[in-house]
Amino acid sequence: MIINDIYLLNFRKYQKLHLSFAPQINILCGPNASGKTTILEAIYMLSMAKSGRTSNDADMIKTGEELFYIKGSFKVNGYNEILSIAYDKKGKQVKRNENLYKSLSEFVGIVNVVMFTPRDFLLFDKGPSERRNFIDIIICQVSKNYMRDLYLYRKILKERNLLLKELIHNKNNKNLTLLEVLTTQLANHGDQIIQYRKRFINKISKLAGIKYQTLTDEKNKLELVYNTSTNGGLLLKQLNDGYELDLAKGSTKTGPHLDDINFILNGQNALDFGSQGEKRTIILSIKLALLELMHEIKKEYPILLLDDVFSELDNQRQNALVTALKTDIQTIITTTSLAGLNQKLLTNAKIIETEKIGVDF
Repeated sequence: MIINDIYLLNFRKYQKLHLSFAPQINILCGPNASGKTTILEAIYMLSMAKSGRTSNDADMIKTGEELFYIKGSFKVNGYNEILSIAYDKKGKQVKRNENLYKSLSEFVGIVNVVMFTPRDFLLFDKGPSERRNFIDIIICQVSKNYMRDLYLYRKILKERNLLLKELIHNKNNKNLTLLEVLTTQLANHGDQIIQYRKRFINKISKLAGIKYQTLTDEKNKLELVYNTSTNGGLLLKQLNDGYELDLAKGSTKTGPHLDDINFILNGQNALDFGSQGEKRTIILSIKLALLELMHEIKKEYPILLLDDVFSELDNQRQNALVTALKTDIQTIITTTSLAGLNQKLLTNAKIIETEKIGVDF
């Protein structure tokens, strides 16, 4: 799949912007704060219906304006797709070929992207929530059922935690009955989330292991391991067994919202023992594996968005990434300087200087 062009109106720094892309390599070059990352953010939004930088849509409205509008033209499985997102104080509207979608979940994943930013290198330094979010974002692109289960699980979890706090002061029959209902619902969706994650992580682990060996040495062994304290299909029992602890803490202490992912390199947890170079190679391996997994699921490659990543990679890893960029993977790269890029990229790339972008709409 590819993006042909994108239109922005009142989106962050851009009042109006129309930008076209080449079907293979595109390089957005310009100084910091020139709008490079904003363009990638807009493309990401047309895939995920939300930003990867902020949870508040209002933050993306250009200062002094009341709304923003994004529209992208794509080629997906041979078909033309026009996707758009409009946001104002009334809320968000998403459209596909001018047809309004009432549900964001139906819009997400029409177009697939793999986003690679310097923030990804912090995956080892952040807590489990960052690693769960990393996996959840990817699975949501390829599974509507997972997105639904995840949304409902989070909604019910919030309701259950509020009820647990109330039960500390008011343990009446109505509240206890409601807790039983919420616990059952939470367990049903939680069990589904755990099974989805296990299957997905198992698939990506195999592909990432192969990529890691390609980038380094065939003797190295990389595995991704889903670290969950919840036994498959037994979440309801564990929630009921943990009721007293949950009540004392005023929150739910069992479930997939507490799980983690371990990166095992040659038998050791890279979170604790991996060098910076090994950690960067693990993340690179996972991103490259995601391209292949999405190709396997969707029968075509996603759009690859690389936000100032080359400045974070040494020559060996730059070469490995460039080699992995197949001709049928559209790639959009941001950089502050062409001099810092691998020269192989520049041969057939479309260079877009962000300080010279026109504003015709």
